[in-house]
Amino acid sequence: MTIKSLVLGLVLVIALPLTTLAAYLIVRSYDDDSVQAINRVAAIAASSADNLQQKVMSAEALLVALASRPMVHTPTPAACDSSLKVLEESNSAIANVSVIGADGTAVCSAIPLPTKVRPNASGTEWFRRVMAENRFVVSKPYLGRITGKLVTVMTYPIRDDLGRPVGAVTMPHELAGLHPISNPDRLPDLTAITIIDRDGTVIARHPDADWVGRNIAD
Repeated sequence: MTIKSLVLGLVLVIALPLTTLAAYLIVRSYDDDSVQAINRVAAIAASSADNLQQKVMSAEALLVALASRPMVHTPTPAACDSSLKVLEESNSAIANVSVIGADGTAVCSAIPLPTKVRPNASGTEWFRRVMAENRFVVSKPYLGRITGKLVTVMTYPIRDDLGRPVGAVTMPHELAGLHPISNPDRLPDLTAITIIDRDGTVIARHPDADWVGRNIAD
């Protein structure tokens, strides 16, 4: 059976074991042979899942190392660790790197903080979770209070000598820069990949990155 246009939707649910993000991969591919197209979609799905998981694992490793640094472990606004800026500049997808105190107030940030009122994350889902669960957390899509960009916030707790969370280090990743596949040029013509979260918000798209932040129900 041949087809002129094959639309395969919702072909895979990617459950990243290190995150709370469940993403749905939607792949639209045009092919003359349905079996060939299905095999190609499966390969793209597996590659995209692996690529995203590697990004998350790399972010966690960086945050673990950052949380153990003395100037991060006991931060003061007057003496912030220079590594925050180094990390922020190392990858265009990293929107910011910051240190958050136990009350949710931003203490240090790669991007300069407002001088009058410092941003406070105590009301956010991701900060409440990292403090309650005392582990690495990945947020839902979120409009960054410091960056003003649509991001997913990757967060790791800063712990005291007894292992209790006393703050957090955060690394918001700009969703527009979260590329779902590592080699988009190898895709067949007219192939589109969209990754959405449980609420239907687009968190990654190839091509047409301007879809990021939309809800597919709209």
